[in-house]
Amino acid sequence: MTNTLVYNIGGKDIEFKVKKTVPYADIDVIVETIAKSVFDSEGEYKPAGFNYIMWYMILNKYTDLDLDSIGTDIVFALADDDEFVHMIKQNISLEQLYRIEDCAMSKIDYIINEHPFKKTCAYINKFIEAYGDSIAAAMNNEDLINAVKELVEKQK
Repeated sequence: MTNTLVYNIGGKDIEFKVKKTVPYADIDVIVETIAKSVFDSEGEYKPAGFNYIMWYMILNKYTDLDLDSIGTDIVFALADDDEFVHMIKQNISLEQLYRIEDCAMSKIDYIINEHPFKKTCAYINKFIEAYGDSIAAAMNNEDLINAVKELVEKQK
């Protein structure tokens, strides 16, 4: 089921279609995008972005709005527009919306809980890339293997 709505976006009344539900594949894309987008390049969790990214993806998958032409700033402003959000919620499956929010939070929790070990491994890889040759020259391979094993064990 699809409804046609009109809303003033960026100073213009824009007509667009909204789907009541989306297929699982779209839900999966929304969840994965939210979960990956709330972490910066260092892996730091940025929870303030959750709502903006979620609504960007909801609009991307549930509507035929041309988000590129509207612009990210305006799309993010729509996420703070209670009247707009209410209108969208009236026209999409709230069951799907809440499932998306729950799944995204579960995925974020998973990433956070898994994160310290991955971060340590990333730092070790960077260290080895930068100093691997000089480390190997300074110590035999057995010493290096034991040092890495010790670091891994401390992460468990």
